[in-house]
Amino acid sequence: MIPRVIHRWWEPGAPSPLEPWNYNVLRSLHPNWEIRDHTGMPDVDISQVVPEDITRHRSNVFRYRVLYAYGGLWLDHDMIALKPLDSLVDGGPVTAGYGTKREGGMLAFEAGHPLLKLLLDYVEDQPRHSNRRSCDVSGANVLTALGMRFPEVRIDSSTLPFDAAGNRTGVQDPLAVHTWMTSSKRAAETPK
Repeated sequence: MIPRVIHRWWEPGAPSPLEPWNYNVLRSLHPNWEIRDHTGMPDVDISQVVPEDITRHRSNVFRYRVLYAYGGLWLDHDMIALKPLDSLVDGGPVTAGYGTKREGGMLAFEAGHPLLKLLLDYVEDQPRHSNRRSCDVSGANVLTALGMRFPEVRIDSSTLPFDAAGNRTGVQDPLAVHTWMTSSKRAAETPK
């Protein structure tokens, strides 16, 4: 069972401009859930990625670690809930995504899920100083490829009415909206 805990993270001093409003929305929609806002700098090997992807890489690895250890629902800090998100955890493990492509802005897992362990092991095995994009070391492309080994992990588009480039995805009546505010280069990380 996936615990009703929402996890979010941002770099020190860099919360979304939507805080504390976004926190208050989450709290009002999820009065019986725990909300854990993680701050601080996770200890992550950043030599695996190009400099402009360091924050994304840290966030990717940190989300896998947190969910592997504690379970719960991960939301990027720029994800705005529009409705209660209970249905995301009630259906078992899930990632955000479109079709067969996965995205890590919303993930829900029970602690110790083998996909999270596989993701962490994969990142650890990547060569140092490889100067690669985070999507190919720890992000969406890796989540998509490794996630195919776990057909029980659903792909849910209800939090993605817009893609990273701002294009409508066709999602009607979304549960949440990912505002993609973390980087102007975010579109480059969207799975192809």
